[in-house]
Amino acid sequence: MTEAKTPHDQTLAARIHDSAIYKLLGMRLESLGAGQSRISLPVDARFHQLQGAVHGGITATLVDSCVGTALLTLVPLGYRALTVEMKLNYLAPVVEGELVGEGRIVHKGGRLALGEAEVRDGTGQLIAKGLVTYMALPPPKD
Repeated sequence: MTEAKTPHDQTLAARIHDSAIYKLLGMRLESLGAGQSRISLPVDARFHQLQGAVHGGITATLVDSCVGTALLTLVPLGYRALTVEMKLNYLAPVVEGELVGEGRIVHKGGRLALGEAEVRDGTGQLIAKGLVTYMALPPPKD
């Protein structure tokens, strides 16, 4: 069950749970609120690269998702969080178990926001650290 305290975050959590990428990868939103989020991802053999470890793109998707959802807690519902730039350091490989990402917004300006995320394995070992810049935009006008 997702921990989301405000009505805004509860609505956002419901939308995230319905997201196609979350369903495709099996990502689970664990907590959400006040510029922070926590997302878990069970490791699946389909995510392995040639050497048998989780592909870096899967880890990057988790980092992007953690920081993006953290930003969405700070803007009105319907706003879009669009990735502008991402830097990611991979620190250790993962073959099985679970990845847990925790994201937080470090700075939010008028349109741009900077966030960071840490990804750990099921034992708590730091697997990756990321820094992501986003642009927050209002919903498109129809």
